[in-house]
Amino acid sequence: MTGNGSDSSGDIYVGDYGEIEVSNIRLQLAAGNESHMTVDGENASVLVRNGLVVGNAGNANFTIREGTVTATNLLFVDNDFARGHVTIIDKDSELVVHNEVNMGVNNNARLDLYHNGKLNVNGTLFTNYASTINIFGGQLTSNNLFLEPDTSPINWQTGSIILNSDQAIYEGSTLDVLTYDDESTSSTSFNKLGVGKILFINGEFSMSKQLTIDGGTLIVDQFDSHGGLPLLDLRKGSFGFYHTDTLGDNSPLGSHLMMNEDMKIIAGSTLTNTGWIGGSGLITDQIPSNLPTNPTTSLFINEAVGVIHLDDDNHLFIDMDGAVNNGTIEIYDSRLTFDGSLLNYGDITGLNTYFRASSIDNYGEMNYADTQHVIFGDITNNIDGSITVTRDARLTIQDDFDNQSELRISHDASVVIFGQFSGTGSITGGGTTYIEGELTPGNSPGLINVDGDVVLSDNATAQMELAGTTIGSEYDALDINGDLTLDGILEILLLDGFNPLLSQTFQLFSATNFQGQFEQLLLPNLTSNLDWDTTQLNSQGVLRIIPEPTTALTLSALLCIFNKRRRMV
Repeated sequence: MTGNGSDSSGDIYVGDYGEIEVSNIRLQLAAGNESHMTVDGENASVLVRNGLVVGNAGNANFTIREGTVTATNLLFVDNDFARGHVTIIDKDSELVVHNEVNMGVNNNARLDLYHNGKLNVNGTLFTNYASTINIFGGQLTSNNLFLEPDTSPINWQTGSIILNSDQAIYEGSTLDVLTYDDESTSSTSFNKLGVGKILFINGEFSMSKQLTIDGGTLIVDQFDSHGGLPLLDLRKGSFGFYHTDTLGDNSPLGSHLMMNEDMKIIAGSTLTNTGWIGGSGLITDQIPSNLPTNPTTSLFINEAVGVIHLDDDNHLFIDMDGAVNNGTIEIYDSRLTFDGSLLNYGDITGLNTYFRASSIDNYGEMNYADTQHVIFGDITNNIDGSITVTRDARLTIQDDFDNQSELRISHDASVVIFGQFSGTGSITGGGTTYIEGELTPGNSPGLINVDGDVVLSDNATAQMELAGTTIGSEYDALDINGDLTLDGILEILLLDGFNPLLSQTFQLFSATNFQGQFEQLLLPNLTSNLDWDTTQLNSQGVLRIIPEPTTALTLSALLCIFNKRRRMV
């Protein structure tokens, strides 16, 4: 198919649902004239089995506004006098070239990618000193780019460039030409990735020259540093790994990463920290939406030598599916947020801490001192784990707390629990535990030993399970070496078909001193004309099984009649 004309435009138009399949397309065969071809229609499709030539002899314009064009090769300008211009506009427009794109040798070739328009080249895109590529929000994907040194063939303002091969940045390299900042006043070349630019190296990336990310985004599949030098200067914007990699020694960012609110670290899979991370910012698995999706589960691992240090009102947000801490997390007057779960084998400490995760499994140490601390997220303090609150500190646990180990509260400190409090672990140290949520001792049922004071607030519900008469193993109980303040609701649940018998006693609470009383009792109905005796509940923590009042009165009356008849005889 050819588009040419003598004193005419020689236009070709493909509209809605239009389909063309040809061997070749050569736009403008006649010198001195101009041709236009436009693809602009819903589900429009053009298949060129061999070559697409734009500017065969005269000037030619090829525009894709909506639809897909596929060609084996794309050649701009076939002689010294013609001009070829390809424009791809909008998110539903795409040109796919299976082999290579050649923008000529000494001729005027121009490629414009606007508003998410896409050019996908499975081979190499060749430019020359007279060719121009304008990228304003479009996306260029190529196996490789050939850019002559000391030229500026690409006017990249915003948008994405995806290179599906190994790349290196050094003096005169493709990436050197691509990222060269001609506005730099430095005597040496300066390479920068600015605002609105996304560069994806779908291969190994190596550096022997510094690259500054100043608002842009750089994603690499793999990184190979040059002698371990931290040659990546992340000022603002995003840097990330499409798959798995490490922050720390031999990282492009170095072993000491101070983040800021305008910085983002991206990892599509596992990101491991063996260095030091501080400041505010975002660590996320959210690959830019225009890049290929990575379905792998993401994980952040802070290794044993790794440190996360936040202070002076920092806020670090880690948006990954899960996280593991084997090292040190220090939070001083700052906030740390995990969007997923956290598995802690290391040390977590700080002053005036704000800490959030969807859930926290603690096998390590969590230490809080001196100030107010708040934790959001369900906590399980597992065997071998410990949580310590000391030196006049108050720790507020906003969600559920399952204590299977030791919660140590020093005598001048306190812990407030707003969620469900469960487990068989101990509370030591002599401090005060405030229960604002639901108390469910044990693992259905169980005994909690407390060295210190316990306060059940007016919002609390003590839910005690009874499945027998053995304390701890068959019914819930609290053994408190300190004061117990009662308020809120006491709810008794009978398990496994258990029916208490007459005169059975349940020591639900033991304490040095009792204060207050429950506002409401939720007691199940008993069989065999039995009832609950609550007369010693608020003073001694005891429930007893007695005859229900009507049964007791009947027995008393019968006994009186029996005694009267004996006297008459």
